[in-house]
Amino acid sequence: NSGLVTLTTKPSAEIPGHLFFVNPNTKSVTKILGNIKGLTTLTSPNGQLVLYSESQSGSPSLFVFDSVNKQTKSLSLQTLPEKCVWSKTTKTLIYCAVPQSLLGRSLPDQWYQGVVSFTDDLWSIDTTTTITKKIMGPDSLGISGLDMTNLSLSTNDSFLLFINKVSGTPWMYRLAEAAPAQPTALPNTAVKAAVVPSSITPDMQKIR
Repeated sequence: NSGLVTLTTKPSAEIPGHLFFVNPNTKSVTKILGNIKGLTTLTSPNGQLVLYSESQSGSPSLFVFDSVNKQTKSLSLQTLPEKCVWSKTTKTLIYCAVPQSLLGRSLPDQWYQGVVSFTDDLWSIDTTTTITKKIMGPDSLGISGLDMTNLSLSTNDSFLLFINKVSGTPWMYRLAEAAPAQPTALPNTAVKAAVVPSSITPDMQKIR
């Protein structure tokens, strides 16, 4: 938001990282997190919640930190904040691309370097209740895999946009069905019948 800038040190699995909040109006700098190996972060728009990962035995463990109440909560899924996005409609909800396998990896280093890539499933996580829900996997869409990054949402959380890191192509996934159109009474002078063409929009499509 306009009153907050977040600064995170460059992450590496073997190097402690730090997160700072900067107020651009007062120029004040506040240390929020520190001494966390492999630290990568994603702060919620209101600045209260920080999604972050810590490298443990080379794999990222996911946490959420409440910067107001100074409380940390562990989340059950393993992924990087760069593969997540905060909901536009629910302050405590995030959507994350979660790799199906993280074995034998040094993260986030090897992923940044392009040495490894992932096959991700899409999940939602309620950071208050820690309830997780799988939304989709590439196998259910008939594709071999997606290494999802640069996630963003439409204003009502209906559509998710992301980049497939392997190919660099943009994709769009429909999270929610559009609301049905409300019936409208026709005047007596209306045409007796009309043919309305129907169309089918796939849940997922590559933007060409």
